[in-house]
Amino acid sequence: MNTARVSQLARLPLSERIFAVCALSYASTAFIRLLMSEEQYSAAGEEILGSPVKRVAWPLIYILAAYFLARFGKLNLKTVLSVPLLAVLLCYIALSIFWSGSIFVSIISVVALVGNTLVGLYFGVRYRGAEFLRLLGWVYAIIIFGTLFARIAIGNAALVDGFWAGFFTQRNALGMNAAIGLLVFAMLARNREKGWWSWLALASLSATLVLLSGSGTSILALFLVGCGYIWYALLKKHTRSTTSRSVLSIAVMLCFLFALVSGWDTVLSAFGKRPDLTGRTEIWGASLLMAQDKPLFGYGYGGFWVYGGPAQVIWDGLGGGDPSNLSYAHNGYLQILLDTGIIGLALLLALVAFAFRKAWAYAEATKDVWPLCFFAFMALDNLGEGTYAERNSLCWLLFVAMLVQMVRALQVDGAGAVNVSLRGARVLSASAES
Repeated sequence: MNTARVSQLARLPLSERIFAVCALSYASTAFIRLLMSEEQYSAAGEEILGSPVKRVAWPLIYILAAYFLARFGKLNLKTVLSVPLLAVLLCYIALSIFWSGSIFVSIISVVALVGNTLVGLYFGVRYRGAEFLRLLGWVYAIIIFGTLFARIAIGNAALVDGFWAGFFTQRNALGMNAAIGLLVFAMLARNREKGWWSWLALASLSATLVLLSGSGTSILALFLVGCGYIWYALLKKHTRSTTSRSVLSIAVMLCFLFALVSGWDTVLSAFGKRPDLTGRTEIWGASLLMAQDKPLFGYGYGGFWVYGGPAQVIWDGLGGGDPSNLSYAHNGYLQILLDTGIIGLALLLALVAFAFRKAWAYAEATKDVWPLCFFAFMALDNLGEGTYAERNSLCWLLFVAMLVQMVRALQVDGAGAVNVSLRGARVLSASAES
């Protein structure tokens, strides 16, 4: 490890590094079954604060993040305004409180989203790209070994429907986190970090856990990200024109979509899924019908899946009136549409497009494709889970953190050329060295 990397780690107080590991581990929900019951964790509506742990843990994380940010960080208006779409999206979501049918739930949900975003801003300001990736490497190593230990410690209780879940409450949560861990370890090994062979071993364990979780969404998203990475490498090697890369990428994507639609039944069979995607198509259909009643503004952030509220129609039709079986739309884009309407969805998609543009520029300038791969995985996984603008979500926290890191590292001049700041160049080039 070179001296530049050592100085980056040494500049952070031990207490702050301990906080970072604990906050990220808790946000992943990797050990949530040791802290609360599944009913408390997956509660919706008025019951979202039913767990005493929830009432303490997340507010404490918000406060500590704000404290470390105020004492050591340099969060200013310029940093916030550098990602204007994020600020606009949060403001609009906050305004949705006023047309929510469950104002109390929406207020709590908005506060949780803003708090989670604040934690993401903290990591974006206090950590630089390469060192944040190494921090995630340590965190996901803890998660992976914790999941393996859970199978030993609690035996079959670590299984859900015959698939691995560990201390997670859901196997899909394990699948998503193991997939992110795989990306983290693969990038650390690619960057030839010290002990790169151990990162490869952890990547193998992560891949195994993704398969053992049986999470079709995570497996498919990870497969597509891998294909995208190979395609990106081929383009970099054999084409130099940006226009050629764009045209070829669009052509390949259209061909892939055509093949996917044509062989959809075969794809589902390969992943062991029914044509209704384990009941999700019914949920999506019912949710879309409900979205048509309030298409422009939605039902208010967090105000849809409330007992006795708008979602009661779906619960009565699909879940027999039991909200414990269904607490979200199982599609992040559809969830945002329900909560904030077409306006909120449009703002989110604009923010995602902005993030991809920054990630591409960042990869071109630094040869670091980690943010681009993570953003791609997040966009794909959001088709079956909720990752964007989610309260107390690790994915949203990481999205905000990496977006701020990239924006701070990249400077775009008036001609549109991307330049890396002097400080960013010294740090970001470290990820491609050794």
